[in-house]
Amino acid sequence: MNKNRQKSLTIAVTALGIFSSVLSMNTVPIMAAQNDTYTISKTYDSETKNETYDFQDTIKKNGKTYLLDDVSYKVLKETPIERKEEILFSTDPVMLPEDADYAPASSIERDDMSLSLKEITTVQAEPYIQEVSGSTDYEYEISRSLVPQTKSIEVKNEKTGTLQTVDCTLQSFDLIGHTWKDSYIDITIEGYNQTALSWQGITFANNMGDTPLKGYETQILQSVGLDSNTGKVDRTYWTTNPYTNSTGTVCRDGKADIQKLVPVYRASYNGSLVTPMYEKTAIYTGLKKISDPQDLTYTIKATAHYIEKKSIFSFIVVDVAIMLFILFIIAFLYILHKKKKEKGKDIPQKRGN
Repeated sequence: MNKNRQKSLTIAVTALGIFSSVLSMNTVPIMAAQNDTYTISKTYDSETKNETYDFQDTIKKNGKTYLLDDVSYKVLKETPIERKEEILFSTDPVMLPEDADYAPASSIERDDMSLSLKEITTVQAEPYIQEVSGSTDYEYEISRSLVPQTKSIEVKNEKTGTLQTVDCTLQSFDLIGHTWKDSYIDITIEGYNQTALSWQGITFANNMGDTPLKGYETQILQSVGLDSNTGKVDRTYWTTNPYTNSTGTVCRDGKADIQKLVPVYRASYNGSLVTPMYEKTAIYTGLKKISDPQDLTYTIKATAHYIEKKSIFSFIVVDVAIMLFILFIIAFLYILHKKKKEKGKDIPQKRGN
């Protein structure tokens, strides 16, 4: 009887050991199932290598729920950032009249860049002042008060190339010298006959032929207030045949061509031609590629590690299944032991017969 109890105890201890062993063994698979993982990778570009990716805290895949455990990052490559910067280039200003044509090129090349015309700016500048001057010479005696006080002078505009008239004012009036000027003196001989001639109360012999008053050049000059220093007689000649005037006197006309020294007065005029001017500038634009070795784009791979979310019910179901399995083993061992016991009782009876 004690032996049977001892065997039963042995069977119970063995079953308990099996239960503990199975239970302890069951812990490992359950934890492994709890750590079933799911990963998601995302590749993105960032201007900072420490930029993180915002993964979802919880995801569902294939009917399972996964919780975000951790995220790992790896920089795959670093690429210098190439930026495009607008470049503006202005030509040197050109000074032009208001209506002057200005047609800069639609595009230019500069520093290996193609630039296109963006705009033309026009700014009013200081006007161009063209000095205008002129004069009038008078080869006779005249005073300043008798000359015109203004003079219209036509000039070519230095900026537009057109002819324009400028009203100038008298600035000075000066005696600038003397000059010989051609002139003449009319001669009328009265009392003309075959032997004698009469001119201004002087009687001359009629032996001058075709040159009246030849040899009397001094008297000719004196008749008009000149002398040998201020006048010269070039020639004398008849201009008419003898005729009788209204008083019955026989006359004949002649002429003396002379040169007389006359003063030269100059009236000087000044003025200005004002041309409005504008400063025109062509502005060109283009895009320049700029890169900085310190300015990088980082290609980053982010990997999110998820673990499967397990419910308490799943653990209970597993433990109950294990317990049932252990009870089944105990029952099986008990039945096996009982059969052996009964078999052992039957053997001695047969020996006794």
